[in-house]
Amino acid sequence: MSARITINGAALLADPAGSGVALQHRGNVGVYAVIDQQLYRPKGGDPQSGISVYTRASLSPSDRNLISAYIDGGIVFGGMIPGRPDDRFGAGFIYAKFSDSVRAFDRDTVLFTGVAGPIRDYETNLELTYVAQIIPGWTVQPNLQFIWHPSGDANKNATVVGARSLWRF
Repeated sequence: MSARITINGAALLADPAGSGVALQHRGNVGVYAVIDQQLYRPKGGDPQSGISVYTRASLSPSDRNLISAYIDGGIVFGGMIPGRPDDRFGAGFIYAKFSDSVRAFDRDTVLFTGVAGPIRDYETNLELTYVAQIIPGWTVQPNLQFIWHPSGDANKNATVVGARSLWRF
């Protein structure tokens, strides 16, 4: 509840009669873990070839962080296509849970303004990408992402298509 209180402690942060300045907290903590592991490397392959997996996870206090729980992960295939040793294919996911305090603030805002708005819950992304080396030093990377609840809005989903080109000289 304290993340929803104004600095003087007299009102909810979303209350128009309040100061609009959030109560400050001293310090912050969190815990996280990272796993990055190569599962397979072809015989004679470089360190970037083969199959690798990764995941990262974190937890943070809900009363002072926008995101209280986060996890991502994915798999990368490198140098697995004959004749294309520098190409990579990957698939990844992200899940971010908006904190209880953020959801409570959103409910307070709807209550005080009378205007319906989203109560942020989570955002989940799925990404597919392929990095193709065109010539040494130049890669092109198409990317496709599916996003559920962008910015925590349960009423929306998105599909993003993009490409990146990198030229190293």
